[in-house]
Amino acid sequence: MRTAIAYEWRRITTVRSTYWFSGMAVLFSGAIAYFIALGFGQSDFSSDGIQNFLQASTLVITAGGSILFVPVLSAPFCGVLGAMSFGHEYRYGTIKQTLTAIPDRVVLFFAKLLVLMGWLLGVMILVVLVNTAMGALFLDGFSLSHEAIRPVVNFMLYNLGFGIAGFALAATLRNLAGALVAVLVYPFVIEPIGYNILRVVQLGTLDRLANLFPASAGRRSIYSPYQLFADPSSGSDVVFHVWGLGASVVVFWCGLLVVTAVGFALFLKRDA
Repeated sequence: MRTAIAYEWRRITTVRSTYWFSGMAVLFSGAIAYFIALGFGQSDFSSDGIQNFLQASTLVITAGGSILFVPVLSAPFCGVLGAMSFGHEYRYGTIKQTLTAIPDRVVLFFAKLLVLMGWLLGVMILVVLVNTAMGALFLDGFSLSHEAIRPVVNFMLYNLGFGIAGFALAATLRNLAGALVAVLVYPFVIEPIGYNILRVVQLGTLDRLANLFPASAGRRSIYSPYQLFADPSSGSDVVFHVWGLGASVVVFWCGLLVVTAVGFALFLKRDA
């Protein structure tokens, strides 16, 4: 395992695209945090009441991820990094040479996964530090409290999950382009369409199936306060029964476990 991890670490750190996409994740997230902090600082929203309502400090640290309306822009870059960590092997035809050097597919699979997770965790720590710096410098009344721990941790894990999904899809499809399309189109196009269709359906409890969409469940886990933003139908005539925070976290990670297990099983079974 140590040799496989060293092999994969050498590979991931010598590919320029690793640094480009990691840098863009930090840059775009930091830019959003900056504009959110600046917007609050230049408005009357810095009053204690509004800050407590929107939890502005948490909003900046998560680059808008703690409310419903702002996309987590760092997640797609993490998904791309995950897809490239396996997809590059098939795009450039190096998988045979890799398997020659490390013939144990179980060891190789988990070495790649562990190195990817370690790299993404480092990127997300940097993202949070940069976002926190934006808040400390530009947000009036910026403060850190225990209330920010849960959404910030889930923000980091949500991005990590996108990387794992991209990795597993590349292992499943054995095609970099296909994995990139899947990891971006499914959570941002296919799932939202199905999610919104189900939540407006008035056929018994059919709407509750929308809770089983993993990407949406993971996104909800970042909301702060959870109950305020978890129900997109709040204040409307549509009644959508949203599961609790714990259930959303479980659904997200179970979805990742399924797609990773499929990728692992196919990697063991198929020829290079």
